[in-house]
Amino acid sequence: MKLELKPFQENAAREIICELDEARASVAKGKLQAVILSAPTGSGKTITLAQVIDLTFGGGDGIPSRPQTTFLWLSDSPELNVQSGNKLLGACDFLPYYKMVRIESDVFDDDYLQPGYLYFINTQLLGKDKILTKEPGDRRKFTFWQTVTNTISRAPQDFILVIDEAHRGATANDRNRTTTMQKFIVGSESDGLPPVPLVLGMSATPQRFTTLLGNTNRTQRPINISPEDVRSSGLLKDWIVVRHPKTAVAGDLTLLESATRSWKHFTKLWEDYCTQEKEKNIVRPILVVQIEDGSGNSLTRTPLDDVVRVIERHSGPLGINEIVHCLHDQTDLEAGGRIIRKLDASRIQESQDVKVVLFKTALSTGWDCPRAEVMMSFRRAQDQTSIAQLVGRMIRTPLARRIGMNEALDTVELYLPHYDADALEAVLERLRNPDAQENEALDTVELYLPHYDADALEAVLERLRNPDAQDGVPTRVETSIETYSRNPAMEKVFALLGKLPTYSVDRVPRMSDVKRALRLAGLLVHEGVDLDADEQVRDELVKKLKGLRDKYAAERTDWDTLISEGGEIEVDVSRIATGGMQVEGKTSSRVLLVEENIDQLFDEAGRMLASGEGLHRTYWKRYHDRGYPNHVKLELFAVLGQPETLTVMERLSKQLFNEMWKKHKAAIQPLPASVRGRFQSLIQAAGEAAQQVWELPTQIVEKKEGDVWEKHLYCTASGGFSAKLNGWEKELLEQEIKKEGFVAWLRNLPRREWALCIPYELAGKKPFYPDFIIVRKSGRGLVADVLEPHDDSRTDTWAKAKGLAEFADKHGIDFGRLIIARRKDKTWHMADVNDMKTRAKARKMQSASDLESLFGM
Repeated sequence: MKLELKPFQENAAREIICELDEARASVAKGKLQAVILSAPTGSGKTITLAQVIDLTFGGGDGIPSRPQTTFLWLSDSPELNVQSGNKLLGACDFLPYYKMVRIESDVFDDDYLQPGYLYFINTQLLGKDKILTKEPGDRRKFTFWQTVTNTISRAPQDFILVIDEAHRGATANDRNRTTTMQKFIVGSESDGLPPVPLVLGMSATPQRFTTLLGNTNRTQRPINISPEDVRSSGLLKDWIVVRHPKTAVAGDLTLLESATRSWKHFTKLWEDYCTQEKEKNIVRPILVVQIEDGSGNSLTRTPLDDVVRVIERHSGPLGINEIVHCLHDQTDLEAGGRIIRKLDASRIQESQDVKVVLFKTALSTGWDCPRAEVMMSFRRAQDQTSIAQLVGRMIRTPLARRIGMNEALDTVELYLPHYDADALEAVLERLRNPDAQENEALDTVELYLPHYDADALEAVLERLRNPDAQDGVPTRVETSIETYSRNPAMEKVFALLGKLPTYSVDRVPRMSDVKRALRLAGLLVHEGVDLDADEQVRDELVKKLKGLRDKYAAERTDWDTLISEGGEIEVDVSRIATGGMQVEGKTSSRVLLVEENIDQLFDEAGRMLASGEGLHRTYWKRYHDRGYPNHVKLELFAVLGQPETLTVMERLSKQLFNEMWKKHKAAIQPLPASVRGRFQSLIQAAGEAAQQVWELPTQIVEKKEGDVWEKHLYCTASGGFSAKLNGWEKELLEQEIKKEGFVAWLRNLPRREWALCIPYELAGKKPFYPDFIIVRKSGRGLVADVLEPHDDSRTDTWAKAKGLAEFADKHGIDFGRLIIARRKDKTWHMADVNDMKTRAKARKMQSASDLESLFGM
């Protein structure tokens, strides 16, 4: 070996050799064997296996060589194989590089695996649709399964399958499916593959692997490396120092600045130590920064420009090879004016220029970089498993020994701005019980779909929920549609309806009154209705904010303290012994917020006031002190934190909105329909039922189904309108059409933008769309009736009737009949809430049982 092993590694390697010798003898008798190395993260499993391979090929110290042995190294990650290969190449004396073969799908086509060689393969190359597993043809003579089968046949006791991270793939998501790794263990009849007789699996958490083996007739030969042996050897650091805010505040970039200072401090300490001790290679610490996932087309929710700016504030400008990333499916990035190149995780340790690494989850497993001294994570407290896996890899010592003379160099630092004490304890629990990490992580499948949006993802999920719908058979046939125009014989009817009131309920998302007032003012300026509206509204609002600020400052003796403390965060510092992963000491400190986090608080104040309208910036421009520009930002955040502020601002904004609307309503009415719609949406966004004039379109589009009816307000060129009505709707409509004075009718299609809507109350304000509008002659003119056939099975009819009565209170004079109708005992019962006595009954109703009284029952 080119490296000096720790005693526990040397002992484990010799135990493995002994077990392999006994296993070989059993294999020669036709018995299946498995040697299992269970070793904690950071124990150097790969280096231990390097000694096994070296002793197998070259012998030594009383151990005979077996140079005809063939090793096949299996993992689920190409990157992990690269890293393992580099370690073996740097450690083994009897494994030259030309006898290490990375199997590639486009070039490998051997009859069998050669004796004296070590082959690497990953499970991703062995799926059903992969080149290595397809039936032989003109380009290939063998499948990889045939190659393995032939190798077993030639010398079963001299073929050793090494399974790296053997717990992965030990449990299939589908009990009827065998994973690629399991095929090597139990065989695969469909592939013509027998079980590999001699397996050597290694894992920090082998329980899943041993469970898989226990379901076979394979003999298990366990070898264990204890965590205490690893810790006492000096391979792992003694302490983890974790910093997280005591309360949830916008302090992530502030903690990043602290992490950067700490990393610079570590850099100086290691430089001094290596110089003093005349170390051949100076340890160059790395700052690893875990960023958040993105959404839609966004790479990440973490502000990368700010991240680079905060780090460079202390590191100085970072060169193109000094800041790198390990993000999936990404090439080089640009952030903060810097090019951030992509670097595979396996190359970080050897790339001495690297100072800062950005990543998401790529470093959590299969990564080895003892230079990672400080980590900052922007991820949320739901990612305890990911954090724990990463910490397990960061606590390795850079020089593979305890320093002792400087305790700081036996420490790794962790910054978790979105974690509290409970979330930290969850991380520690996963470090104490690594099996819990695997149980969670291995039951998860991660998909990276850069060209999918939310709708496309939902389509994928729908197919997963309904696999039977994937066979190309449509699950829904769309009925043909018809376009109907205004009936040319009904001009007077449309003129009548165009004067009637309707309401808008929940047609647009609710908007705060501050935002509505600012949006209305902006529209008035944009459309040339009132060029001063925006400036006037902003002036009123910021003056009110300043008045509130002065009021709070006068009333609260601690106002100045509140402002200053708003510019700080209190950070808990936990000192954790790696032995038992227990907190041995805890302190706290206050840290000044960096400018970027103050801006985050300032922007949060803007969102609380009116997201996207920039009112907070208007306030800052008017009242900030150039000598202390951040003070007014913290002050505004404190003002918005007072309970009465938003209530006062909303009340004033509603008043301003109503004044502007009343003043300019007449000027808005002649504007084009599309522009009026934008103004109208602001009325609707109040979150209340908003009254408006009923505007019917020139055309409507509806499914072409059911009977064809005459005298509808919208019709085809031949005068017909198709409507699919149920039995009692049809019966009631036919009765109305036969009545004297009938002129026209309208199918009031629910939730159409143009439909007549009446608000009613039932666990909040809701929209009610009566089924029919009937127009009939009345004296010398026309009158419109509302007709709603009632189904006794519906539990909300009483509430709709009550809403219709309240509508009649305000607008009954504009309509003829306002009828709730029902059919009972083959007879139609009509309740006209435009009748005062009936309306009084409707107002008193409190539940569905009261509905009988409305019909005089």
